[in-house]
Amino acid sequence: MQNLRNWALLISTLCLIAIPSRAQTSGISGTVRVQHRPLASAGVSAYLLNAEGNRTVSQWATVSAGDGSFALRSLPYGSYAVIVRYQGRIIYQAKIQLNTSAGKQLSIDVT
Repeated sequence: MQNLRNWALLISTLCLIAIPSRAQTSGISGTVRVQHRPLASAGVSAYLLNAEGNRTVSQWATVSAGDGSFALRSLPYGSYAVIVRYQGRIIYQAKIQLNTSAGKQLSIDVT
């Protein structure tokens, strides 16, 4: 009987581990341009903010491609500060809300 309970516990544990996480995620993608021209190698960061919106909980980052495109995927729903840096300077910043799986598409054109 004890052996049967151990097997049942093992099978239950394996089933729980095998179930994928159902956390709601989204993404931020778009292009970075300067004076209507693609900007390659710009650092794009998204900072997940706490409920009060004044502290960073977590962060994600990427670099824009040759055509200025970027994508940050698998971001949990929430409020974000998005910052774009180029050559050590902040060239864009905004706060956005992610609350759908469709995510946000940003077209950033710095003049």
